[in-house]
This record gives sequence, structure tokens and C-alpha cells, in this order.
Amino acid sequence: AIASRSAKAVKALLSGTDGVYLDVETTGVNWDDEVIEIAILDDDGEVLFDSLIRPTSRSSISKEAKLVNKISKRMLKKAPTWETVYPQLKELLRGKVIRTYNADFDKRLLQQTCKAWDLPIFRNQFSCIMKAYALHAGHFKSRSGDYKWWQLNDITFWVYPDCRVKGRRHRALTDCREA
Repeated sequence: AIASRSAKAVKALLSGTDGVYLDVETTGVNWDDEVIEIAILDDDGEVLFDSLIRPTSRSSISKEAKLVNKISKRMLKKAPTWETVYPQLKELLRGKVIRTYNADFDKRLLQQTCKAWDLPIFRNQFSCIMKAYALHAGHFKSRSGDYKWWQLNDITFWVYPDCRVKGRRHRALTDCREA
């Protein structure tokens, strides 16, 4: 059973097309929050993009987000805006499947940030590493009718410690490398 689940998980994740690995850090988790850090890696782990992002003046970093990602308003003062990096991101992501840990969240925050800057949203296909791992691990929760979702930090600490990388937890580049 685990081999079948694992095969399905890998197939869902790799989808047969060119892809990149992406992670974002944000001002929070609400419907008006924005991306404040983004990292993109290619299939070989080469860093294609890694930058802090200054949000619009309408968005501030929530206390909860600051506690998790340790990104302060001061750190973002000289960072480029989303509007500035958007053309480069659009080119890097053109025709690529975006593989990310918790794709629903990252996709939503990318879309929200584009809307906050009045820019077209990315129309890429997303592939969720978190859901693929949940399927592979196979801990079914009958209450939700889905497999248990695991935090990336738990997987790299307890299950696959060889995938743990040096770097600050809950920062885009570190999380992207671990995913």
C-alpha cells in the first residue's frame, strides 16, 4: 500500500513538466497580507531568485508573522517592491510548474500580492509537496477525509534529517531548499 501511495505522490508532484521550487514569507495569513520574501530554486537546487520584498504601504507585518519569520519592517526598508521584481519573476516562472510546500497558501499569497500591486496574477500550475508527502506517509484522518498534513520542519527534523539544511527556519530560501 505504501509503495502505491508513494508512486501516486511522486507522480502528482513531478507532473512531467519543467518546474521550479518556490517558497514565500508573508506579512501574515489573512486575505489582505502580502509576500515579503521569495526564493526560487531550479531542479538542481540552484538559486534562481532570493529576495526580501517591500510590501505596499497598506500592509504591515503581523506580530504572529514577525515571531515566525523574524522579518522586520526595518529589514524591508531598502528591499525592492513587488512591482520592481515582478517582470523578473514572471520570466523565471514562465511555463514552469511551481512546486511548493503548502501550494494553496503560497498561490493565494502570490495572487494577493499581485492584486495589491495591480499586476496580472501568475497562471502557473502548482504542485503541492505537503499534500504529496501526506499521501506518501498515509496517515488518514477519517474526520477530515484526508491525509494528515505535516509541517515541513517536523519532516526534516524527525523523518528526513538528511534533508535539513543550515539556515534560518521559516525563511524562504531555507524552506525552499528543504522542500
